[in-house]
Amino acid sequence: MHRRAPKFALLLCAASIAPAWAQGQAALSLESRVFDPKLAGATLRVTTRLPGSGSYGAQLTVRDAQGALVRRLAEGSRLRGRDYVDVWDGLDEAGRFVAPGDYPLRFSAGGAAREVTVHVVRLGVRAVAFSGAGRVPLTYHRAEAWAGSAFAVDNAGAAWTLPRSPLGVGCLDGPDGAPLELPAPWWEVDGPPRAANGSLLARGRSLPVAYQAGATPQVTATLGDAAGHGGRAVGVNFPAGRPLRLVVEGGQPASGMLGEVRPGDRVTLDLPALGPQLGKWLLRVRFAFAYREDDGSWRRVPGGQVSEHLLYTVLAAPSARDVPGGRPWVAALDLASRWLTGDVRTQASALERIVAGVNAGLGLRYEDTQGAPAYTDGLALESPELDLTAFLAGRANGRVVNCLDCASVVTQLGAQLGARGQVEIMGWDFRLYFLKGLGSPDFTHDLFFGQHAFSYHAVATFDGGQTIHDACLSVDDDARPWSPPFRERLPAGMPESDYRRQLSRDAFGGQAFGRAAPR
Repeated sequence: MHRRAPKFALLLCAASIAPAWAQGQAALSLESRVFDPKLAGATLRVTTRLPGSGSYGAQLTVRDAQGALVRRLAEGSRLRGRDYVDVWDGLDEAGRFVAPGDYPLRFSAGGAAREVTVHVVRLGVRAVAFSGAGRVPLTYHRAEAWAGSAFAVDNAGAAWTLPRSPLGVGCLDGPDGAPLELPAPWWEVDGPPRAANGSLLARGRSLPVAYQAGATPQVTATLGDAAGHGGRAVGVNFPAGRPLRLVVEGGQPASGMLGEVRPGDRVTLDLPALGPQLGKWLLRVRFAFAYREDDGSWRRVPGGQVSEHLLYTVLAAPSARDVPGGRPWVAALDLASRWLTGDVRTQASALERIVAGVNAGLGLRYEDTQGAPAYTDGLALESPELDLTAFLAGRANGRVVNCLDCASVVTQLGAQLGARGQVEIMGWDFRLYFLKGLGSPDFTHDLFFGQHAFSYHAVATFDGGQTIHDACLSVDDDARPWSPPFRERLPAGMPESDYRRQLSRDAFGGQAFGRAAPR
């Protein structure tokens, strides 16, 4: 599942420009002197008024630079002394978007007239890259059909890009003048999106990102530098004398920034700080533009643009000793995040959820014939190789697992979130009290059909063996673990001395520590 990242409010005023009322004169005011009708939610509110009493014949039109009619917004009888608000959507009389340019709006009323020019522009972000402290680079663990074909997500370039317009790399529109479609997040976890010919999809995709919980992400937005009109690329008409700035909701207001943006610029902005919760989110970055008024104040341009991103929040960047390259696997984070719902903020809480998820959330069953592993191998029990690729691929090696499989999976899923864990081997040859094996509905004293004992046992630990995380069994956590009734406890952060006492009557003492290497 995914959750929505918190929403934030813009720190920009969107009120109408105050009209210069004059006794006996027609008054005309615009919500904004800069307007891009192709931004999401963009309309231009136009307020008109004729002082006095009685009625008058009104006409409100949009003209081009030569004075030719572009759009008739209002015509008819109106009452003096009353404000009227009309809306222009940026279309001409034929229902087509007008080209970027300067358009006078003319209000004719009772023999009086007023005219104000609006700058129709084309504003938009065509690529978004993430940076800043706390960013955690990701890896697709299986970019091709064969195992081991890892692909660093950063190698694709910007995390979010518009499709490439036939009119040019910097154009924000298609040949018909319509805005390019905004890409949706890529939800597949094994590899990046592909074009029809099998190559990496270079444009028109939104790749996942990861940050340490509580971090303040930065985005670098690349602006478009052309618009589409009449089947060709045209300029974007950034107005002279009215500087523009790019802002994000919840970020720094335009009035607190320096400089101005130009077509094709790259602008780096801080996003609001992320919350402390761990997990998987749908992050919406809401871009808006502002321009400077004649009096030096900054006013928001109507409408905006939203980029959507799949976001994972983790404890920290993993160690390269635990995860190859120190880059978490998207698929591993996605599996772990399945269990990090609600208010999970700490390593202890995250590990408790992972142990419970492996124990009861994947349909696994304890291997109770020979105790053989399905996903681990190697020369040293405490440092196995974990076939994490197969495990993430729908448990491709089967759902019957042993203790080494479970310990390795728990340490690896924890490592992907930034928790430093180890596989601990307990031994050797010790009898068992009643326990409830993974996938079993009941406690048993006959785990291996007559042999209720372990030759060794593998668990996960994240503090050098002081506490135990064991996803493959539950112990009877009462004063008499050798007999019914039972008080079930799944060992997640269980003190090792308590764990040993509830698991076996024998004073087994062997220990060995290592790390599971994923492949």
